[in-house]
Amino acid sequence: MPIETTRIAPGLFLNRWQGDVTMAHVTQAEQVGAQMLLPEETRVVLINDLSAADRFPTDIRALRRITETNPRVIALLVVDAPSMIRMVGEAQARQVQWIIEFYDTLGDALERGRVLLE
Repeated sequence: MPIETTRIAPGLFLNRWQGDVTMAHVTQAEQVGAQMLLPEETRVVLINDLSAADRFPTDIRALRRITETNPRVIALLVVDAPSMIRMVGEAQARQVQWIIEFYDTLGDALERGRVLLE
């Protein structure tokens, strides 16, 4: 699967994107993540590691819909995003309830995710 989802800690999830990622893959990963959620995980931080991805979905409306249907998610932290993805994400951040931030390293994103969940 082009997006592999792992629980790092309670409320902290890592999505590793690999190869050509489509909107269908994002939707599938969203469903997998939702099934992994425990009832006590009322605040969730998602980290998307894009370092191994070759292509990305471009449907902004669909991405916005995903943010609106996940009330437990408080932040999306993106690692190693190309400049175009960063520009789109920064524009999107003004229109969604989530915190959207970009990081150069997975370690920095993990540290920030833990702080957000304290």
